[in-house]
Amino acid sequence: MKTSFEYRKKKQGVRLLAGVLSAGMILSLSACSTGEKGSESEMIELIEPQGAGVVTETVQKRDLRVMSTSSASLTVSSEDLSFSGDGRFDKYEVSLGEFVKEGTVLARLITKDQEKEIEDSEKKLEELTADYASANQMTELDIAIARQEIAEYAGAGMAAQVNIATNQLNKRLVEYQIEKDRQQEELTELQTRIEELRESISHAELVAPCDGTMVSRRDLRYGGNVSAETLVISFAPSGEPYQEGTKPVYHEDQFRIVTSAGDFVTERYLTKQCVDHYALIDGKRLELEYIPYSEDQSKAYSLAGLKKPTVYAVKDAGDCTLEVGDYVMVCYVTDQVLDTVAVSKDALLREGRTYYVYVLENGEQKRRDVEIGITNGIYTQILSGLEEGDVVYVQNK
Repeated sequence: MKTSFEYRKKKQGVRLLAGVLSAGMILSLSACSTGEKGSESEMIELIEPQGAGVVTETVQKRDLRVMSTSSASLTVSSEDLSFSGDGRFDKYEVSLGEFVKEGTVLARLITKDQEKEIEDSEKKLEELTADYASANQMTELDIAIARQEIAEYAGAGMAAQVNIATNQLNKRLVEYQIEKDRQQEELTELQTRIEELRESISHAELVAPCDGTMVSRRDLRYGGNVSAETLVISFAPSGEPYQEGTKPVYHEDQFRIVTSAGDFVTERYLTKQCVDHYALIDGKRLELEYIPYSEDQSKAYSLAGLKKPTVYAVKDAGDCTLEVGDYVMVCYVTDQVLDTVAVSKDALLREGRTYYVYVLENGEQKRRDVEIGITNGIYTQILSGLEEGDVVYVQNK
């Protein structure tokens, strides 16, 4: 058995070892915290927790609008022009924005039906000409034989036979001449028709219905198929007499705002789902009037496989200077609250279904639950929990 003296001696040894280890750790930490000078210790830098609010904003009243937008261009009231038949596109004769006089050819078309009719008519003309030539040759041979018989009757002194054969021959000659005239008339009519078709192929065209400007046109290439009633050109009459070297002048009520193709909205959408709609041009607001499509216009777009844009008339341009081709932004407001308490989205925090903010009260940061309303993606309406003038913290991002 160990004596009490030995036990106390061993216990003192353990305590001594622990002291040495502790001293070593202290020296090690001291060495790590010593800079180049060796005698100066550095302060430990505390890192700010992520997401802690250090920026504040003052709660204000704002006008909030929930809205969507559509790009558009400024054009003028125009007439949609199209070819009356199917065919292959030839070419445009005038450029976009070019002012032309009434009757000017705008575009040309090669018509399929006319090409086929020409081909069929030329084949018929060739066949008829050959048939009539063969039939007439046989008739003329019969006439020559009849004349030979009359000569033989006369040589034999058969006066009665001569008279009968002569009468028959004269009747045959009259009938033959009538038939030849009929044949010639038919062939001439057919030849005239072929010439007319050829002329119409080279001049199947759209013409300007009055003085005006080609404001838009479909992108067509030479030889491309064009269906009847396809919208080819939009042509706008000028609002004022045109002077060479100047731009056409239009009245305000002639201007139209046309959205991008496919950005089509219905009148019902504007009246039932929108609380407001307007256009912006150079930052200035334009009041709009919706222009519906007629049944024929909708059918034309469908036949052409084109997506419809939305079209508006300009109700009031105010002091805006309008020029064809200007860029326009159409705005659709689906919800709005005016002069309402609102905070930026970065001030709002969420816990489950509860929204809250941190407010500054007497120099301290305190949590406050709030009830929210609509948001426009930048600011959110506060229905309760905050008042105008309150100071709230905004999260670091």
